[in-house]
Amino acid sequence: MTNLLDSLNPRQRDAVTTAHGPVLVLAGAGSGKTRVIIHRIAHLIQTLDKPAGSILGVTFTNKAAGELQERLREMLGESSRGVHLSTFHALGVSLLRQSIKHLGYRPNFVIYDTQDQSVLLKSLLEEHDFGNDEGLVDLKSAHAEISRTKTAGLDAESLGQSGDRRLRIV
Repeated sequence: MTNLLDSLNPRQRDAVTTAHGPVLVLAGAGSGKTRVIIHRIAHLIQTLDKPAGSILGVTFTNKAAGELQERLREMLGESSRGVHLSTFHALGVSLLRQSIKHLGYRPNFVIYDTQDQSVLLKSLLEEHDFGNDEGLVDLKSAHAEISRTKTAGLDAESLGQSGDRRLRIV
């Protein structure tokens, strides 16, 4: 591990070798953030004998998570097996799928992106005659109303019982 640390500047070395607690790596593009993260994980596994399965790395993009996985595999080979590297969203979905049955839902749920939501909402508005030639209910307004309803903690059943007639798609 000494040769790995030798390639790092003092701040990078500090981030890699800090043994306890979180470390914030805040730096500009091309400054070596990914290298620091990979070296830190390698340090945890090789020097501090942390099990790979106890290490979680999260990032914002699939591309970054893939790059982390690839570079870690190049550095550690089979020792990298078990390290969980993913996006924040993928981690959240994974945790939900593991535990959602406790809320009475099935783990094979689907998450709709903005385009999927718009297609579904348009279909529902047409199916339930909420739109007409004058476009009384547009997608943006309907989506905003659904968002307000969810923020208020109402589900479809309680919305129907509330007497609120602005938008009811059930």
